[in-house]
Amino acid sequence: MFRGLDLGVELGRDVETTVNYPMTTDIRTQMGSSDQAINHQNLEIASTIRTENITGSHLFKILVYSLTKGIGTGKHIESNVFTVGGYNWKIYYYPDGSSNDNKDFISIYFGLESEATNVKARTTFIIPQQNGAPSNMIFESPLHTFNSNTDQYARFCGARQFAKRTEFEASDLLNDDAFTIMCIVTVVKKTKLDVPNPALWGHCSTVELDPKFDSKYVIAYIRLFC
Repeated sequence: MFRGLDLGVELGRDVETTVNYPMTTDIRTQMGSSDQAINHQNLEIASTIRTENITGSHLFKILVYSLTKGIGTGKHIESNVFTVGGYNWKIYYYPDGSSNDNKDFISIYFGLESEATNVKARTTFIIPQQNGAPSNMIFESPLHTFNSNTDQYARFCGARQFAKRTEFEASDLLNDDAFTIMCIVTVVKKTKLDVPNPALWGHCSTVELDPKFDSKYVIAYIRLFC
């Protein structure tokens, strides 16, 4: 079970951006001629999958690290809910490790709080340096599929051994007993955009696309042979 305590934490402001990657995959299907179709015309129809990456960040500030250390293995401190890609998320910080196998490490996870299935996302955890210099304490997860209606672990993804506790305490990342966890979440959404079948419009030499299909993202290859 995931148990939380609220000790010396401050919640940061969320920043969300959207990046569109149109036409990442081009799927083409061949349609042969048919007596019931359009006078033995051969049609080649193309459809496109549009991939949308929505990225947001959240700062989770631990103001008094010494108060969090020693709360016990398997116990965590959690952030407030923040939203990326239309889904709600939380950060889970385990100062004494998430299990006995990781008791000498700091563990950090992030979890899906919305009731949803097949949510694809990846995360990056960074402990930024106080002077703004690049940090060497960083974790990047692979793309993970989150589900809220299965076992509780399908909701979570993260780093069981994010940082060795003794190394972290000896580093410059801990300043005046405080540090910040920066969480960058990218939600990946895919939408398939199909071109309407020209055969539905009867015999024609010119096909006009419905206005709802954006010409930037949909390409139709239509070859008519008599």
